[in-house]
Amino acid sequence: MKNNWSIIFVMMLALMTTTAFAQTGKEYEEQNEKNTDDPFEQGWKDKLVYGGNIFPGYNNGWILDFTPFVGYKLTNTTVAGVGANYFYRSFRDPYTSFKGITRMYGGRAFIMQDLLMGVFGQAEYDYNYIDYKQKDRNDNILGTFKGDSPGFLIGGGYSQRNGRIGYNLTVLYDVLYSRQSVGRNSPLVIRGGIILGM
Repeated sequence: MKNNWSIIFVMMLALMTTTAFAQTGKEYEEQNEKNTDDPFEQGWKDKLVYGGNIFPGYNNGWILDFTPFVGYKLTNTTVAGVGANYFYRSFRDPYTSFKGITRMYGGRAFIMQDLLMGVFGQAEYDYNYIDYKQKDRNDNILGTFKGDSPGFLIGGGYSQRNGRIGYNLTVLYDVLYSRQSVGRNSPLVIRGGIILGM
C-alpha cells in the first residue's frame, strides 16, 4: 500500500511540473488569443477569486464541512490565496448512546495552476486545531482531547467554467499525514465546490 502512495505522489509531482510545457501547446495559445483580458491592465479587485465548498450531512449525527477561500490571480492561469477550514461532527453511538462531538478549524495557503482543458494542479499548506468531547447519554463530559497538526497537500482536479463561475472537484494527498496526525482519518482529501471570478 505504501508503494501505491509513492507512485501517486510521483505522478502528481510530474503533473505539476508539466505546467510550463502544457502552456506552450496549441490549445493554450488559441485560448489565450480569445482571452482579451490582460491581467496587467486589470485592477487588483478584478484579480480576486472567491470560492470554497460546503458539505452538510447526517450519519448518526450532523456533519458540516466548510472551506471558504479568497485568491489572487497572479497570471491568467495561476491563482494564489488563503482560506479557512471548519469541520463539525456530532456522532451518537446507537448501541451505547455515548455522543462524540468533533470540531476542527484552521487556516491554509494554496496555489492553483491551470494545466490543460480544465485540469489544474494544486499545492497547499494548512494547519488545523481539533477539539473532541465525549459525552454520556445525560450530556455529562466523559473525556476531552485537544490537538493540532500541520498538513502539506498536493494534487489537482478538474474545473468546469461557465462565465465567471467555475465548478470544481479537487483531490489532494497530505504528504505529512501520519497515524499521529489529528483531524484527518486519511491522507486523501476530496473537495468539491465553486469558484467565483475566474
